[in-house]
Amino acid sequence: MLIEVRAVGSYAILGQTRDDAAGEAFDKTAKLLGLPYPGGPELAQLAERGRPGVFTFPRPMLDRAGLEFSFSGLKTAVLHAVRGREMTTTVSADIAYAVQEAIVETLVAKSLRAARSDGLDTLVVSGGVGANKLLRTASRVAVAARGGRGVLSALRILHRQCRDDRGCGNAPPRGRAARGA
Repeated sequence: MLIEVRAVGSYAILGQTRDDAAGEAFDKTAKLLGLPYPGGPELAQLAERGRPGVFTFPRPMLDRAGLEFSFSGLKTAVLHAVRGREMTTTVSADIAYAVQEAIVETLVAKSLRAARSDGLDTLVVSGGVGANKLLRTASRVAVAARGGRGVLSALRILHRQCRDDRGCGNAPPRGRAARGA
């Protein structure tokens, strides 16, 4: 989910998963590759040995306006890539690399789209997928490149600083993230 924190206790959902979430795509891909559940950490570790460009998977819904997510097409693409193929450690690592890359690129692009459209300047990444090292690194780089204040790993929110003095008494101090979203 992409959630804007307007003030403590005031939240707005900007975008969310339509059907299959990123974590589910990590888990299902891990299962196809014979990795244990939960699949995200194992897949990320395997991806470190993968080679860029060997497999290319779709970046779901990036070509559509809006902030919704769906990773069902990515899961289907991985299934087709695995089907009928000899699954060596090298092939598995290359698939893991490409899947992680597709998920991270999609999440970062949608987060930045939300930030641009709503005037947000701080991204906070959380949840199980938020533990992914590549996601945290790519998010930091992307936010810094557009002049944002940074990426915090705590909650899955986008935080907007108050634009006026009215109703801002409960807003988190500048540079901090709200808790409890």
